Amino acid sequence: MRICIDAGHGGADIGAVSAGVREASVAWQIAHAAAGRLRALGRLVVETRPEAGDGDALRRDLARRRDVASSCGLLVSVHCNASDSATANGAEAYVPVGATPVSRLVAGMAIEACRASGFHGRSHDGTALGAVRRESESQHPRLAILHLTRHAALIEVGFITHAGDRERLVDHAAAIGARLAEGIDAGLRRAEEYTIEVEVPAPPAPEGWV
Repeated sequence: MRICIDAGHGGADIGAVSAGVREASVAWQIAHAAAGRLRALGRLVVETRPEAGDGDALRRDLARRRDVASSCGLLVSVHCNASDSATANGAEAYVPVGATPVSRLVAGMAIEACRASGFHGRSHDGTALGAVRRESESQHPRLAILHLTRHAALIEVGFITHAGDRERLVDHAAAIGARLAEGIDAGLRRAEEYTIEVEVPAPPAPEGWV
């Protein structure tokens, strides 16, 4: 199954900004590292933002991003959270309403990976899955990016507005991405162990995308 790694925001959309740190930049560093590690683990991966600058208008186009994601069976969108409260911190994940078991497993293992990277899991019950929420619990009633593939999860790795999270995000982005990839891979392997249907047809990725 082809995996789409989406680095949140990009181009003119820089996402949240705190202390001069842009969400789009940090999300790309983490997502690009995750894609590289997944490839090393033998997974087939495409990236919606394969280049850091993302200056190419074609790669920046949201319709193009949808085209890339729709060629995949699983999409993981990487973001950094933000809050008016400087004390809000930690990682959480969102899945579509009616999410597949694969989506929830991948999201839960991604939260475990964030915990291993030093982030607090924003869980209601202390478990990793307790930090996995329905999209309707986010700031938006529907997260369009989660409806482009059969299996999908949006990971808010940490709060860019929290000093400790922000320092960790900036200083350890590559390591965080590698751990996130290992969490995604572990979630997929666990789904395979439980014989949950994972595979879906994977049409070719749009030309020019890696």
